[in-house]
Amino acid sequence: MATEIFDGLTVVQEAVDATGWRARLRVETTSRAFAGHFEGQPILPGVAHLVIVRHALRAMGGASATLRALPSVRFREVVRPGDVLDVSVRPPDAEGRSRFDVRIGDTLAVTGVAHGGDDG
Repeated sequence: MATEIFDGLTVVQEAVDATGWRARLRVETTSRAFAGHFEGQPILPGVAHLVIVRHALRAMGGASATLRALPSVRFREVVRPGDVLDVSVRPPDAEGRSRFDVRIGDTLAVTGVAHGGDDG
């Protein structure tokens, strides 16, 4: 069953186990995330990638898990309307850091480290 985590970011496959969170997402051409980013050459803004990472942290740690910091993030490839993303987020290490990557097919689009925590 597909789940929309933000307007136009749809999870079509998702799994959580001891190795972390893995998912396939569809970036809908109608997503409002593209508004203002950029006319004639739409790209998915970085904040939308962070919504995906926050969703992964919550899937692994429960509804109160949140994204607290990004010690490292590198945007390597532009994500466009209609792209299908394969995302993996590893479980937090002892300091609460989770490594993540976003791929478009075989191409690494985004990689980084997220520091999660608990809202409560």
